[in-house]
Amino acid sequence: QMPLYWFALVITVLSGAIYFWKNAAIVNESLEAEPLPKTSAAAALESPAPEPVSPPVTPATPAFKEWEAIVEALGQGAQIVILRKGGIAEGKSGFQAKHPKFWLFPTGYHQQWEKTKPELRRYLTPSAASPEKGKEIALHYFAEVTDAIYLSSWEQVARLDDVHFWTEEILRERFDYKERPGMEAGLHLLIVRVSRINLPHKLAPSPEYEGCKSWIEVPVDWEHDIAAHVVRTEEFAPRRRRILA
Repeated sequence: QMPLYWFALVITVLSGAIYFWKNAAIVNESLEAEPLPKTSAAAALESPAPEPVSPPVTPATPAFKEWEAIVEALGQGAQIVILRKGGIAEGKSGFQAKHPKFWLFPTGYHQQWEKTKPELRRYLTPSAASPEKGKEIALHYFAEVTDAIYLSSWEQVARLDDVHFWTEEILRERFDYKERPGMEAGLHLLIVRVSRINLPHKLAPSPEYEGCKSWIEVPVDWEHDIAAHVVRTEEFAPRRRRILA
């Protein structure tokens, strides 16, 4: 029996060696192949946690609240000045010319037709003529400040009568208003270069836009808007010089 045992063992070893010799190429390929991907559970244990994705940043762009009718006059180039004292919510210092560029935000808040000149009516859109509470706010125009001046004498204000659509009554009322401590008689004058964008931005009403204040922030900017000046350069320059004079 021993000779048979050794004979069987030799045959087995020999056949194994012949098998590996014939299939050496396949064995080498399997050794060099990339390892199989790990299961999702194993990969999750070894892979670092993904970086949290930040939500897109909403722009906070300044906007200036003004009567709808005056915004339309500015937007059509009929007026290039803003005269402002300051809202109740602006404290004792009143209005401040904080921003060199801003949206013109139309509002019906405190709009008083009897304190505007009759000529203003020709520049009204239907929405400005009959504002509706709770409607969308459309931003059509943004303004760039070329000059900011504080007018401390009524004579200075009176000389500007033909470049705006407010009546003397409302301007005198604002000029003399000094009910809050530290507030002086006078008005802020801004000369602005207004641009109209191709497609308006529509904003839903918000409590943040309400109240007696000049400046608010809106969640849109003008970086990607197609815009054009509403007054040509050759016309704007002499009008500006005349106001400054």
